[in-house]
Amino acid sequence: MTTFFNKKEEVIEVKLTQYGKHKLAQGRLKPAYYSFFDEGVVYDSEYAGFTEAQNDADVRIQSTTPSLKSQHVYTGIETSASFASQIVRQAISDQLANSPTYATQNDPYFLEDLQPSADKNGFLRKPLGTSALVQDKLPAWRVSPLIGEMCSSEQNLSASDGIQNIPQINITVDYETFVARLSPDEDFVNIAEIDSEVYSDGTYVVIREHDILLSIEEENVDFNKENFDIEVFELSGPEPMRQLTFTDRTLISETQFSQTDFTTTNVEYYLEINADSEVEAAMVRKANIKDLVSPVLVDNEIGVSTRKYLIKDLYEPEPELCD
Repeated sequence: MTTFFNKKEEVIEVKLTQYGKHKLAQGRLKPAYYSFFDEGVVYDSEYAGFTEAQNDADVRIQSTTPSLKSQHVYTGIETSASFASQIVRQAISDQLANSPTYATQNDPYFLEDLQPSADKNGFLRKPLGTSALVQDKLPAWRVSPLIGEMCSSEQNLSASDGIQNIPQINITVDYETFVARLSPDEDFVNIAEIDSEVYSDGTYVVIREHDILLSIEEENVDFNKENFDIEVFELSGPEPMRQLTFTDRTLISETQFSQTDFTTTNVEYYLEINADSEVEAAMVRKANIKDLVSPVLVDNEIGVSTRKYLIKDLYEPEPELCD
């Protein structure tokens, strides 16, 4: 049960979520980041139906308004247990299908998906951000399609856990699939370029891709080397959205990655997402991008990003100046 802080005696309270306790029991709880939130604070009293002098807001917020303690459980025990059981059963089934020998390094009880979606995304949605000191405007997004078209947009995200004030851009991607046939005098040297199997009658399947390329920029904020985190979620009807996971390509070789059998919990099972210099050269030329590092639109013209050239990577080791 959630209670209030005694502001004369209590300052801060830390609680582990159920998933946090799960990771702590496995010895894998390693906190690395933190955020600040102010969801329980009303700065402008007019939104609460009363008026006050500006100097009185400080006293009201810090002294006279009760503050709720941390609420760390947002999913019922039965719901959470059923959710975890489905994920574990599916993971074991996938492993047995790929290999009859159980692989301990892929222990399904270590999966990040075991964290209920409601506990991860259903509360504390609005951490305090940072605006650039030289700007008097709020942070804003600029998203421009370099290849492809936007179909529609919405002001809010409607999900099973409520409506969030997150603008949505809808893009439909169509792939054309048809059957082609090799002619009797076809040059078989280039058959290796055909992705599908060539059947005995000379037919094969052709997939014509229509990919999208987006320029994404956050305005009115400090421009750093690492500006974005990419997350992918699956929405399926009334079910809570499910977060998919990226495969850490720094831990495996390109050959191992290409031979990996991805499951429905992996982003790579559905999508291939590339950023900056990972974008294929053919798409770069098609979009008429001159800077291969990070395309930025300035007044509807593609400009040059200085992210790679001028911003130092703080995590790279310092070069040794002498022996």
